[in-house]
Amino acid sequence: MAVGTALVTVEEFLRLQPPTAGHYELHHGEIILATAPKWGHQRIQDRLAALLRSMAGDRAYVTKEMSFRPAPEFEVWEADVGLTLTERANEVADDEYLMGAPELVVEVLSPSNTVDEINEKMSICMAAVRSHQNKRMAPTKERPQPAPKVRMPSWVDCRYVPNGAPSSTNGRGLCPPSRMLTRAKP
Repeated sequence: MAVGTALVTVEEFLRLQPPTAGHYELHHGEIILATAPKWGHQRIQDRLAALLRSMAGDRAYVTKEMSFRPAPEFEVWEADVGLTLTERANEVADDEYLMGAPELVVEVLSPSNTVDEINEKMSICMAAVRSHQNKRMAPTKERPQPAPKVRMPSWVDCRYVPNGAPSSTNGRGLCPPSRMLTRAKP
């Protein structure tokens, strides 16, 4: 006899007691226990957050372990480093999550990450940012222009090839830290 498991909703997720170590995330209705990051992982997060803060100034809010909801239900994630526009960050109450994905999500790669996992996260986050921008920038009588398309800044080179091996995804994916903030070649 097969036993079905029900998906956990965000409402149910919010009632969980915090774990003694690490943190919980909600991925596709499943509760995931994420372990606490190790020292090297945290150093990379600190460096990237500091660099992004210096580049963004007061135009954006940058933090490590940014919690967000890339989809309205069944999803609560944390970005290793997240950047969202200050205006948008100011709209989020202290006891809420950012709805949709931050404008920039940085995942510091770990040996346990797979190409499929990273590409799925990237696809969901890009769709969430597009959806959020389309809602905020929908044409109105006062603003008839179409919603802008999401484009990666010219200084982000996003190709991920694990261990230098050829990628089955044509080199598309999240950026390894060594290639994260390099200027695109003309």
